[in-house]
Amino acid sequence: MATKTKACPGQITNVWVVYNIYRIVLPLVLAVTFISNADSTPLGSFNSTLFIQISTACVIFSLIIALLAPVARNIFRNPQVLTSTMIVGIFSITLILDSSGGVVSGLGVLLIVTIASGSMLIRGRIRTFLAAMAALSIIYCEIYFLLAMEDAPDLFVQADILGTFLFTTALIIQALTSPIYKSAAIADTHSNFGSAAKCVG
Repeated sequence: MATKTKACPGQITNVWVVYNIYRIVLPLVLAVTFISNADSTPLGSFNSTLFIQISTACVIFSLIIALLAPVARNIFRNPQVLTSTMIVGIFSITLILDSSGGVVSGLGVLLIVTIASGSMLIRGRIRTFLAAMAALSIIYCEIYFLLAMEDAPDLFVQADILGTFLFTTALIIQALTSPIYKSAAIADTHSNFGSAAKCVG
């Protein structure tokens, strides 16, 4: 019986492990930096309560996934589940960005890691959708600050540049990972052909 090509070849599956570690460590580092340097860091400068709440929620969410992943590996390799976790990551970073004053905080670059990881782990047009969602989230932040603050700086140019960079990253990663997925598909085809030949023999 023929088997389907794996959602993530071996080289790319390792990205999932590294990304899980990253999204546990990142909010911890941000929270510790905020607590130890609250007066000299842009972290949580606009809404410190939201910053701490989101950072804590991110750590808990990522720990749950890390603990469940070994026993529910097939579930977390499912494209829909992967996409959902990436969307949660995008919204989480957007809220951290929002609580820290927007693009001016420099935290928007954190979205690059999520977009790059999503572009490696997920196949199809959804990868471009994730980049679009991240870009729109950044623009939303700037619109929000423009409406909520009287003297808010106009940083739409910077937001547009970051959004363009996210799209570029997604496209480059897609181009780099496509050969890996194609090689995995060819390997699966040869494996299935060999198994069928043995059965016939």
